[in-house]
Amino acid sequence: MYRDQILRSFGYAFSATVLCILLAFPLAYVIAFKAGRYKNLLLGLVILPFFVTFH
Repeated sequence: MYRDQILRSFGYAFSATVLCILLAFPLAYVIAFKAGRYKNLLLGLVILPFFVTFH
């Protein structure tokens, strides 16, 4: 009955997971090992969206 919607949802979830892995691992590597004096700035930019509220 809802087969198409469920399969589409799994496709979206899989795509989002792959995209996050492709972005997150290189970014984490750069921040951890290559950022140098910009490490704190880059880390701050990564966690900044968690301080935004939607009120």
